[in-house]
Amino acid sequence: MIGVIDLIVSNQRPSSRVAERYSAMSRDGLRLVVRGSLPYSEAMYARFAFARVALEGWHLGEGRDELAQAVIATAEALLVLADARTARPGDKAAIVDAAALLTDSVAKPASFLRRLRARREQVQGVDRTSWLTAFGVAETDLRKIIRGLRSVLDPSPMEQLSVIGRGGATLPESTAALLLRGARDRAKPQLTTESPPSDLSQGKIRIAGVTLSNFRGVESALTVDFRRHGKPVSVLIFGDNGVGKSSLVDGIEFALQSRVGRSHDFDSAFAPALRNLNADTPATATVLLSDGSEVRRTLEQDERGRLRAVGPPPSSGFRWAPITLKRSDLLRFLDIDPLSRGAVFFDYFPGDAERMGMRPEERQALLQDELFVARVQRRTLATDLADRLHVPLKAVELPGALSNTLRDQLLGGRSLEKATQDGTWQEIDEDMRSLITALQQAMFACRKAKKGLDLAGNMLNPITYRQEATQLRKVMAEVGAELTTSFLSVTKADYVREIHVLVGETGPVSLDMVVELTNGEKVFPQQIFSEGYRDLLALLFFLAVARASAERGQAKVLALDDVIQSVDAGVRLGLMSHVLDHFADWQLILTIHDQLWYQQLRSLMQKRTHPFLEHRLIDWSFRGGPRISGATPHLLAGIDAALGAGDPALAAGAAGRLLELIASELSWRFRTSVQRTEGDRYTLHDLWPGVVKALRKSSVEQLAREVDDASVLRNVAGAHYNPYAESLSWGEAQAFAQSVRRLLSSLNCSQCGEWPARRGSEAACRCGNTKVTWH
Repeated sequence: MIGVIDLIVSNQRPSSRVAERYSAMSRDGLRLVVRGSLPYSEAMYARFAFARVALEGWHLGEGRDELAQAVIATAEALLVLADARTARPGDKAAIVDAAALLTDSVAKPASFLRRLRARREQVQGVDRTSWLTAFGVAETDLRKIIRGLRSVLDPSPMEQLSVIGRGGATLPESTAALLLRGARDRAKPQLTTESPPSDLSQGKIRIAGVTLSNFRGVESALTVDFRRHGKPVSVLIFGDNGVGKSSLVDGIEFALQSRVGRSHDFDSAFAPALRNLNADTPATATVLLSDGSEVRRTLEQDERGRLRAVGPPPSSGFRWAPITLKRSDLLRFLDIDPLSRGAVFFDYFPGDAERMGMRPEERQALLQDELFVARVQRRTLATDLADRLHVPLKAVELPGALSNTLRDQLLGGRSLEKATQDGTWQEIDEDMRSLITALQQAMFACRKAKKGLDLAGNMLNPITYRQEATQLRKVMAEVGAELTTSFLSVTKADYVREIHVLVGETGPVSLDMVVELTNGEKVFPQQIFSEGYRDLLALLFFLAVARASAERGQAKVLALDDVIQSVDAGVRLGLMSHVLDHFADWQLILTIHDQLWYQQLRSLMQKRTHPFLEHRLIDWSFRGGPRISGATPHLLAGIDAALGAGDPALAAGAAGRLLELIASELSWRFRTSVQRTEGDRYTLHDLWPGVVKALRKSSVEQLAREVDDASVLRNVAGAHYNPYAESLSWGEAQAFAQSVRRLLSSLNCSQCGEWPARRGSEAACRCGNTKVTWH
């Protein structure tokens, strides 16, 4: 920091007399000088000299209070530098910005705050130049120094490891151990901000269905039912990458929470377009809820050409927390600096019970958009006014200049306030008054957006996000208690004793994790865990926070968009078992693209008796979007193509694959007997006999027997190379394939795509169109 002061002073080219005078003074002498009245030519150098001496004193062993005083003295000197008559408006704005940022982590005297506030008002609305242009110091260099100062001024054990100008002393404890010890030893002051009241009235709400129209990859209307026997249940949505699974999840989030991917920015050129690019009508998402109500939201363009969501405000059951979890959420949690990691969860903890929570970076994005629009309006309106008054643009573009121009050109030397009081303002042409009022409103919008950006970007200020930080601390106390249990339950990692969650230790919104090993070592997760385990830890974190949100009134609905597969295959089943155990009464919406994982997940949910239904997305096209189906259409297309080709081996093979599907589906739906195999991998030989037995005395018994009699053709010609296949007649292969096709049509509904579920002497699909009866 001393080098920065020297660079600033040399950039101002002081006279040798002034430089010699103040560089030789003692600290007490300088203190007296800066308190007195000095001409500007000397006041700036005196203050920088005083700051330099204060910093030298701190380097000689003084404490943090002395460093804070030296920082304030440096900022005071910068404010004096901003007063230079020769400084351009943009340079002044840059200097004031540097002074404010420099003192961000310091308790500021009231006198300094008044001066800082006055300077900031003077440069309000001015676009600042770079710090290098303004006072000769590169922005990257100064920000690096400011980070270092913050780390020393912060009394937490974590930041005590930083040694700025102290000779590089080392500590015997690891960083993680020091952080944990500091958290245990120091009593944290409790924030007194009250939590928003919890509305528990919609905690039992579930999703009964969703309809999308012209939304993302869906051009025409697509309706998906989430009900089984009339009641909403969990849903497995299977499909290849790119067929529209995420479109469905995003549509649910858009309808219920008026955002997509936890973002309210619908105009980003770097995110998937929400309005279908092949449609010319607004995108719409409609969700039917279990209480019979319907939530419909439309994406429309406003008068400025920006996209906005039109619909009712999110209800209490979907206001506490995001209802979707994606891979990008895990990456954001893992990649962000622990100092700011708590902010990842700010949209789970609204400070206002009537509004959705919002993360700082999301708030910044929206404010930047508002600022951009306000600046365009200000520039356009100012240009129109300048043309009408025949003055330069700079005479009306900023608030101070506008006031002076109005006073001199229109108000006869009166201020706008006086002109309004004495009636002069009302005598001005109405169009002119409207133009001036609109310009003032645009200027106010600019100031408001800039002020909001200052607050949104100031996550490390303990006041800015006090309400969110309070909620974060309370909920994380609950999360930390179950994180260790969950992690050990899934991984069986016997070398881990406990995972500690520390909130607010290294900063107001910091969130740190320390892993305590069974040998007594304390480390950070990245020091001991693989990438897969860190992904698991992040996912368990989000799941625990979702459960905590449900206790505060959030509906128990959670969409996991292909997120389970981000975890290593070795712990994936254990994780899903944990989810089904702890979210047994939740409605889970899971999207899957991997066939093997899909089968594993289905089997696991069946064993846990977790009620669910299945939908498959197939045949996505740019003009039509995806189609919802059971397994039937694409497999029927394969067997129909084989029958059309007239090849016995192709027909037998397609029929064999279709028969395997039938056996796989009905074996668990009809609870048939199967001898277990290693790895629970079953073939047609294992599954089909039990299915045939279950279909005895049923309405499809004769058809099942026909297939059973000819099923040997599957192995002879359809599964492996066999010399006997060469003698297979087309008639035999055709009869086998057509029998399997008819059996599938009798068991899988062509309308809802569902297989029949047996109850007593009857089995029926969801819509009742396909039935099997026993006599």
